[in-house]
Amino acid sequence: AETVFSFSPRLICEEVRMATTSSDCGTGLELGLSSAYNDGLGSLDMRLMRDWVGDATRTSFRLQFEHRF
Repeated sequence: AETVFSFSPRLICEEVRMATTSSDCGTGLELGLSSAYNDGLGSLDMRLMRDWVGDATRTSFRLQFEHRF
């Protein structure tokens, strides 16, 4: 299997419109791990993301598995 580890900085900006409008920008990071099987029939992709915008901290996780028959 071929495996790749990745690290990426993130920049995120958002605008919230309610009675008033506010906008803020922040930073984050993403860690990833991707693996493809030697036979070409399967792959695995995992991502962990964390963002800091204003007073909020958000964490996300994504897992994707694929196998062809």
